[in-house]
This record gives sequence, C-alpha cells and structure tokens, in this order.
Amino acid sequence: MGRKVTPTTGRPRSHALEPGFRPQLAFNITSELMSKIREAQASSGRSQSAEVEHRLERSFQREQLLDGVIALRYGPQLGALIETIADAAQLASLWGNALADREQGQVAGKRKEDPRIYAATLDAVRLVLRMFDPANEGPVVRPKPGPPTWDTLADIAAVAAYDRASLDSQRREAFKALGADASKVKRLRKGA
Repeated sequence: MGRKVTPTTGRPRSHALEPGFRPQLAFNITSELMSKIREAQASSGRSQSAEVEHRLERSFQREQLLDGVIALRYGPQLGALIETIADAAQLASLWGNALADREQGQVAGKRKEDPRIYAATLDAVRLVLRMFDPANEGPVVRPKPGPPTWDTLADIAAVAAYDRASLDSQRREAFKALGADASKVKRLRKGA
C-alpha cells in the first residue's frame, strides 16, 4: 500500500487552543468598518491584526462589565432576571425581523416595522417573568424544534434566553437563589 499524502493546500487543520498559540481568523467586513479599523490603527500605532484583536477583546470586557454593573446595581438575583429578560427581548426581535424580512422578501435594514415583532417581544418578556413566578408549577413544555414561526416566536425566545442564562454560572446561582427552575414552570401560554 502506498503512503498517505497530506494535502498542502486548503483549509488549515484546527489546533488545540494552547497558551501562546495564535490561530488565524479570516472573514469579510464592510469597507466602512475597514475604514474605521484603519483610522484606529493609525492613531494607536498597532498593526491591523493587533487593532482587530484589541477591539474584539474590549467587546468581551464590556460585556462582562455590563453584567457586573447590572449585578452591582440590582443585586445578583434581580440582575440575572434583567439580563434574561433583555436576552429574550433581543432574540424575539432578531428572529421576528428575520421572519418579517422573509415574508416581505426584503433586505435586512430596509423594512417597515412589523407590529407582530413588538407583540412577540412583549410576550417573550412576560413568559420569562412567569418563569420566575413561584406560583408556577409543573414541567416546561418546550416548543417543537425547528425555525421560529409567528406562533412560536415568543416561546422559543423565552426558553432560549432561559437556556442561555443557565449556561452562565453566575446567573445559574442567582436563579437558584430566586427559586427559578425551568422544570417547575407550567405551560406558560395556558391562562396567560
């Protein structure tokens, strides 16, 4: 049998992310964003790669700072609830805009506001609030898997926000203190 030849071109292999290893990223950006990067690069004296890396790192630091500020201002339990509500509203709005664009055959950003998006966003927020209501009991009936529809948009956004928050260890601890557990929530749509 012949020796296996490894191709020398094509997509690079993925490597373990070890300290000191600097993987490459390749992506496309708008010319407007590239102009901003070049302006920032000129004033900071960094290379293009260093400027992009610096700005990405700052975006993660700002996210952590915002979480910390909300928790300091409102306490860990209420802060976790506020962040989860914000996530649910953001997801409902994002997916609602995608649904509206698909229906209207329009390009993102060139649409008229659809009142169903606002209604679904409010419903998603209400559902998250009810998840934290101690009077709710029973299992969560999760929406069927698949892309969101207007009928399932609020449910999917609320459950996705709760699931996303459950992955965050600080919010998970705050949920425990609040007694919020998705397994005790009734089918929230009934009697809403």
